[in-house]
Amino acid sequence: MNLSKHSGDKELFSETPMKENTLFSRELSSKENTLFSGERNSKENTLFSRERSSKENTNSKDFSSDSCSDLTDDLDLSLKDNLEKNKNINVNRSLSSDIKKNYKDIKEKPKLEKTTCRFIINSTAMPDIYELYCKNSNNQIEKYSYASIPDISTSIFIKNIFSDFSEYNSDKNEDINTRVQNGKVIYVECTYHKAFKKWIPYKKVDSIDSINTINQIQIILDSL
Repeated sequence: MNLSKHSGDKELFSETPMKENTLFSRELSSKENTLFSGERNSKENTLFSRERSSKENTNSKDFSSDSCSDLTDDLDLSLKDNLEKNKNINVNRSLSSDIKKNYKDIKEKPKLEKTTCRFIINSTAMPDIYELYCKNSNNQIEKYSYASIPDISTSIFIKNIFSDFSEYNSDKNEDINTRVQNGKVIYVECTYHKAFKKWIPYKKVDSIDSINTINQIQIILDSL
């Protein structure tokens, strides 16, 4: 009885280390697997992270390179377009200038046989205020405008011709057409004052121009 008891105790004692060893081995194996798995995952993650980072950097470089290339191409195209536009503008300006120049050369300038006109001059009650008369389309004498007296020399010139013409002074109130018939009028030649659009008497003459002639000359002088 005692022997069997001891024998059973031995078996129990022998089983216990085996179980402990098995448990320990399993635990150790589990820990090793966990550590190995964690280490492997960590390495894989690190490799994956490096690979992804490398790809992203490569893509970024490629994108940056492509973007710079695209921007350079766009800038080149823009500069070319601007150069072409400026070239066209300069060509158009040059052509326009040439056309205008040629037009001016081709265009006939108005030809004037004379640049002065002749009127009858008549004094008024006001000093240095003189009326100018011409022939109308019916060959009748009519008032055209007032003379321009821009300076003292012109004023003195007109006063002198009136003072020398005694017939005029004796018949101031006579009708102008009657005086023309009787030869009691003073004819003067005038130059045109473009700024004031008036005629300036400068010498005594013996004839008169028609309204048509005067208007034609004045229009051409205004256009020059």
